[in-house]
Amino acid sequence: MFFALVGLLAVIGCFLTWGERKGPLSPGMGPPEGWRRVTLPASYSIDLETGAVKGSSKSARDLWWEAKTQTEFCLCPCRLNNGEALMAPVPELAALGTDRAATLPYSAKGIELRIHERELASGLGFAVRTGEGNFAKVRVVKMDGNRSLTLEWRMPGAAAEGRGAASNPALESRRLLAEVRANLRGGKDPERVAVLLDDV
Repeated sequence: MFFALVGLLAVIGCFLTWGERKGPLSPGMGPPEGWRRVTLPASYSIDLETGAVKGSSKSARDLWWEAKTQTEFCLCPCRLNNGEALMAPVPELAALGTDRAATLPYSAKGIELRIHERELASGLGFAVRTGEGNFAKVRVVKMDGNRSLTLEWRMPGAAAEGRGAASNPALESRRLLAEVRANLRGGKDPERVAVLLDDV
């Protein structure tokens, strides 16, 4: 009886501390509270704000699971006319808040993964600055032999930390700049561009 009670307490303890996991993840468990999960087939992309998954790098906004060959893949930021998603590796996602996310050295370079190294992918963590100028924590749950990639992500903004873009100058500035770029590239609404630049 004593050992059964100790085992039960250990299981409960693991469950309570799993919200910010470290190391390899268990694909059989669902995402922790506040996180979302998706499985991307090869050559599909995802919009992190909406969770929409599309079958093209040009259809969704933020991340593209690019199949370079039958065995070599890249989780890459998508680039669209209204902005571009950028990525930065983050060893400790638990400590990543919105303020720190705004100062990370983001890059357009993706994460290269190979089928025979797929066990090493589990638990990889990184931050994404989305095409709309928001920030997301993203981690790899698993890479399957069928070439699909399972991710978990959370937007450390209003829902996660009680702060939205309106109360966060870094987020709001990036959103406005993304809209400026969209208007300039599209050659439309010069008056709107002037208003946005005044706000930035």
